[in-house]
Amino acid sequence: MRYLKGSSDTTIYHGGTNISLHRYVDSNFASDIDGRKGITAYIFKLESRVISWVSRLQKIVVLSTTEAEYVVATKAYKG
Repeated sequence: MRYLKGSSDTTIYHGGTNISLHRYVDSNFASDIDGRKGITAYIFKLESRVISWVSRLQKIVVLSTTEAEYVVATKAYKG
């Protein structure tokens, strides 16, 4: 969590100008009552524009909120 908090703003340098890339990730624990799976959600913004987003049911069953957050953070950063 310290890494995510410390890297919430990332800057890309292109042609001498700064372009800000912002990543936001979230999940919940076992919101699917039948399958006991959580929801993964993440969004990527370039400057103030949304360039990518996802919101879907996780493919695996996790055992805690912490594990659900870890799964979504890993998925978001892998692409």
